[in-house]
Amino acid sequence: MPLSDTTQPAPSVINSPLGRVFGSFIGWALFTFCMMLLLQGFFSLMSIGGSCASGGPYSIEVECPDAVALFMPLSIWGGLAAVALSLFLARGFGTSLIILAWPILFCSLGGGFLWAFFAAGDITGLVVGIMFEVMGLVPLVLALRVNPQSVFLGAINVRGERFYEGENPKTSFLGPRYEASENGAKPTAIDWSYSLTVLMVALSLGYYAARAAYAAVGAGPV
Repeated sequence: MPLSDTTQPAPSVINSPLGRVFGSFIGWALFTFCMMLLLQGFFSLMSIGGSCASGGPYSIEVECPDAVALFMPLSIWGGLAAVALSLFLARGFGTSLIILAWPILFCSLGGGFLWAFFAAGDITGLVVGIMFEVMGLVPLVLALRVNPQSVFLGAINVRGERFYEGENPKTSFLGPRYEASENGAKPTAIDWSYSLTVLMVALSLGYYAARAAYAAVGAGPV
């Protein structure tokens, strides 16, 4: 009688500790890179009056700086790609980019519009700035009230084990839903260090890379 094959297929690289760490890291690094490019472009745009144009058959009153014309459109798509990569690769590990991307985007842009109001007295900046801050802060506050652990730590540990989140765990409407486990792993200091270390390194890399890229195009850092 032939022996049955009891071997288990090897886990894929994506669904492995290394894949989860890489997914969280690349998601946050790319998102930070794109967010910094967007903000630098935003402040450059505000410094030349709030509007510009490039190309086309018409006479252009204010030419867009090269970095603004190049990076502002690309940063939007890059930010969306960062969230998608985090969702697909991190799979719930690490500080949740899926939950925090929206608040970071709108609160950052809202701060920029409020800066325009206080710097130049632009009433439009005040209205748009307050609206954007509300759009960013309300979902953030709701997510933190529902489950702050899933926001900053994530839903699973580096080994792919679901964290224990109490007897009646709740999920933020901003993030994906992960099946709760009554026997889930209790978060440890090591789990927190993994999550936050990956976040800090990714944020630093994305920040400095964006500053260098923006300056290299010719507009100079803001």
